[in-house]
Amino acid sequence: MADQNAQPVDARNELAVLTRELELRVLDVSVSGCLLETQRPVEIGTLATIRVTIGDQAYVDDVHVVRCHSIAGGSIFHVGTKFLWTSPPHRHSLRRIAEGDVVDAEGWLNRKTSTH
Repeated sequence: MADQNAQPVDARNELAVLTRELELRVLDVSVSGCLLETQRPVEIGTLATIRVTIGDQAYVDDVHVVRCHSIAGGSIFHVGTKFLWTSPPHRHSLRRIAEGDVVDAEGWLNRKTSTH
């Protein structure tokens, strides 16, 4: 039963975030971004959070998708991203891996991970 005292909500000034989890493979990491491989295209301009787990430690950074190219007849996509400087590199930043600061990171490239 509807509440007769309920007031309509003005959502014009509200922010909403839609998320989707996507399995991906990290092909390369540099100080400016990552090259990813996915089985689904990702729209250029997409903002995402990439989370990579190495051992028992998660490394996270926000990225902006700057390119997406079909590989292998359209069933695989290479996605180029740039790191967003929403925060400075921190202890658990992917940017630290690119700078060689994560000893346990050797050999982790090409493992499957996820993005939100």
